[in-house]
Amino acid sequence: MSEPQFSLFGEGADRLQTPVRAIDPGGRARRQLRALLAQLRAADTLPMGQRELDEWVFLVPQMSKWFSPEEADEVRRTFAHEVARLTSRRA
Repeated sequence: MSEPQFSLFGEGADRLQTPVRAIDPGGRARRQLRALLAQLRAADTLPMGQRELDEWVFLVPQMSKWFSPEEADEVRRTFAHEVARLTSRRA
């Protein structure tokens, strides 16, 4: 005899249960931004071209929205500081 099919919308024990997944909001963004900031801190000259820099200038504020306000502010300040430090050496 076959097992009964679970109900997607029914009530009770035969209802299909939602799978539980560990969600890390901002985890991927945090890893990418930490790697970017480490790369900028270690550099003596800007390690990217103007186009890639423009992309990061756009992306950093967007990606940091996943973080707490304090962490997001710190990431944006650190990024701005490092970019300013590296672009001033270019001039």
